[in-house]
Amino acid sequence: MHIVVIPLDERPVNTQIPALVASIGGASISLPPAAALPCFRTPADLDQLAGWVGQQARAHEEACLVVCTDTLVFGGIIPARINNDPLNQALGRLDLLRGFKSQHPRLRIIATSLVMRTSDTYSNQEEPTYWSEFGREFQALGADLHRSLELDIRDELVGPPAPSPVPAEVREDYEGRRLRNHMVNLAALDLVHEGVISALAVTADDTAYYSAGSAEQYWIGHWRRALPSLQDVLMYPGADEVGATMTARALVAGTHQPSVSVHCADEEGMLRIPSYENVPLSTSVEAQIRACDALPSTEQDADIHFVVHAPGTVDDDWWGSTPRPEPEAAALTARLVRDLLAAGKRVALADVRYTNGADPVLVKDLLADGTFWSLSAYGGWNTAGNTIGTVLATAVAEHVGTERGELDERARDIALWTRLLDDYLYQTRIRTDYYHSTGGRTAVIEDEETLTRIEAEVAATMREFIQAQPQAPGITLVSAALPWRRPFEVRVALR
Repeated sequence: MHIVVIPLDERPVNTQIPALVASIGGASISLPPAAALPCFRTPADLDQLAGWVGQQARAHEEACLVVCTDTLVFGGIIPARINNDPLNQALGRLDLLRGFKSQHPRLRIIATSLVMRTSDTYSNQEEPTYWSEFGREFQALGADLHRSLELDIRDELVGPPAPSPVPAEVREDYEGRRLRNHMVNLAALDLVHEGVISALAVTADDTAYYSAGSAEQYWIGHWRRALPSLQDVLMYPGADEVGATMTARALVAGTHQPSVSVHCADEEGMLRIPSYENVPLSTSVEAQIRACDALPSTEQDADIHFVVHAPGTVDDDWWGSTPRPEPEAAALTARLVRDLLAAGKRVALADVRYTNGADPVLVKDLLADGTFWSLSAYGGWNTAGNTIGTVLATAVAEHVGTERGELDERARDIALWTRLLDDYLYQTRIRTDYYHSTGGRTAVIEDEETLTRIEAEVAATMREFIQAQPQAPGITLVSAALPWRRPFEVRVALR
């Protein structure tokens, strides 16, 4: 099997993880050359990207194309939020998929499309420049507009929204971009209706329960219910994990759908709505299972036993704060993991207790006796949706690779190590120390000498940590870098 991936952007979570998932499952994968990919706020070279896809389709007539439409159409996740490309131009780029399918009928196209977020911050790093002044006002406006949908539509269409401090010209710019992006999402639905796209996931990036994004999901949901051909379109919280989940979906083709049994030591935790999301955790988990083309199961002999370390009653976040330890919750999840492993089950662990980082108490517990290295997959990064999708994709790939006799154990070990070094060591320790030692500095690091020094310090800490893990599979750190020159994310290269 060969899989061609157009990732959401150039960060390792969108390139490295899908590559590992494909390798674990025994498939080969093509990713665009670096020169064609976006770079932070700079969009991808869309002409070069389209030409590259055409070359791949000719070289691999029966390949599966996994395409993040935000990159194909706008040049990446951030360019989709900030550029002013007109709608007709955007739809013309999306129409490339129709051309690829017409020229290569055996090409299978799996797509993902994002409902644009409305960040509840004043940070404009990943948003239009005016976000530093009106970011939270935009989030409040979107929530008000969404609430108005619940009123009777016959009541004069509810009337105008409450007065907003956002100037009309700024609203016109931003809301016009939302309208354009929403119409691209609707056009993607039409490509499913036509049979051009065989599977589509519409995911919501950092979306609150009441928000502009949730309102747009409401409208998309209408067409999912109305058209029989759209009933299998998926819609759930997530973004940066979609390349991995859709790669796993591509792997499942030609083999039986793996069954996934979900376990949680805190049953009430599955009913909570995680930070930055708009549905209960149980809903998100089931949607992500189906996104990987797997089947939810309650059977003891399920192919994959998916353990969720659920959020607590307090929304704790490693980015900008230090969550309080909860040893009892960690101990219950660790016991659940060990019991399943002792029964001979394939166990994957989604550590979503906290946002933007792992539960260090749980990870230390599992590392103490080497239990961690018996997991088929682990994750504990960013949002719950990011973690859930990554862990499920990796576990599904391991199952498929084992079933086909093509499992790449080295790729699986690298995936485990990468998440351990990133989600646990970097996000909960290294990054937290940096944040506090700099007085909460989150800005892009412009000075080259400072960036080099920080990356060297991160690499040294990771190498020291690796050497202290005597029960772990052997691994060598090649490098550690900050791909967007900021402390939020890290690129870990392992051998």
